[in-house]
Amino acid sequence: MEPCDGSPEAGTLCVATLNLCILSSGITNRHLPTELLLGSSLFAALAWALLWSLGAGLRTLCLAAPVLILAAPQLGVACARCLAPLWWLLGFNDFKRERIDALLELLAVHEDLRQTDVLCVQECYGALLWDGGFPERLTEGARGLGFVHVVRSVKWPDFPAALAQNSGLLILSKRPIVKSSSLTFGISVEAANVNRGALHAELQGGLHIFTCHVSPAASVTGSGLAKLLLTPLFDHARRRQAQELADFIGRCAPRGEPVVLAGDLNLDLSFNSNNHNDNNNNHNNNNKVGAQLQVQPSEHAVHILSLLKDQCGLVDATSQTRCTPNAGLEGPPVLRHFRPTFGHTGARGLPQERWLTSLGDGTLREKGDDAILSRGLVVREVAEDELLMHESRRPRPEVAFISDHWAVRARLTLNSQEMPKLQ
Repeated sequence: MEPCDGSPEAGTLCVATLNLCILSSGITNRHLPTELLLGSSLFAALAWALLWSLGAGLRTLCLAAPVLILAAPQLGVACARCLAPLWWLLGFNDFKRERIDALLELLAVHEDLRQTDVLCVQECYGALLWDGGFPERLTEGARGLGFVHVVRSVKWPDFPAALAQNSGLLILSKRPIVKSSSLTFGISVEAANVNRGALHAELQGGLHIFTCHVSPAASVTGSGLAKLLLTPLFDHARRRQAQELADFIGRCAPRGEPVVLAGDLNLDLSFNSNNHNDNNNNHNNNNKVGAQLQVQPSEHAVHILSLLKDQCGLVDATSQTRCTPNAGLEGPPVLRHFRPTFGHTGARGLPQERWLTSLGDGTLREKGDDAILSRGLVVREVAEDELLMHESRRPRPEVAFISDHWAVRARLTLNSQEMPKLQ
């Protein structure tokens, strides 16, 4: 197999995608519900105290209560970031800078990752106030590795998350970018805290790169009453975002032009894979691992993958390269070749990961959330890497991985019969 460095094989492209799990400064994924609750409460208390000090009286407080309640989730994120010293005293530290530096080191020395031409990143959030500079840290470090062309989310989030977080998306490329655009998905149940959306970069030669971050399932809120009440809202948002993403791709990349979509689609595919074995510590041994995996089909995964295929001509990379489907799968063929891309359960002799992950319903499990899809290209290889940090690089023993997600990477070549070669 030829190395994936842009040469010697003309028209070869290596793309990787990773949800980095880095929220803006002062908030952490694992403790986010606690931080938002305290931050929102702080905001509401300060606002009410201000009104009271101005002599507004009980009547005004009662009238202002609905406004404060609606604004609290958004401003609670900003307030939570103000409480960063408190979180650190309580041990709420997810070592964002250290994990970015570890990723940059892997991109430099990892046998496969160092061949990456384009890296798509999700959840490396910026914000208007106190964002921590994490996107800048990543882009500056990547520049020294050859990723000199960058497209990133605007720093000022769209309303109503104006004081919360932007979409956290970046596209880092070693190849020139000639055009870019961004999309913020419409209002949803999460819209006050984060901008979900998509990002587009057109490379020199006419290849279109997209990344995205679709809303998760309602299970992230837990397994009790909150999940029951919020499931219809999350499901509606996910279906609408799938259509918005397809429309965005259609506007930016006309039919007949090559496309790669690499991002976190939050497919929510569940695997009972705790007992499967892989001596390579990743999923490069596709047939062996696939024969031991069992997948629970996800309605959202079927919907978004079918929609992107029907409307945009995009096909999942795993179905193009893997000949052995997952065992025990009952459902559409579109899901039969996926592997886990989220969650470190201790399978394959690797450590468990509970420091970064927001477990939602409390269950540590492997899921398939992330994917690479393409149009007008031939997928030569696809793999999932868990990004285990060397023991000497771990900020503490429990933080063994760069993210709670795995990196997904693919090696693609242009279909010369249908598309011009990438210059």
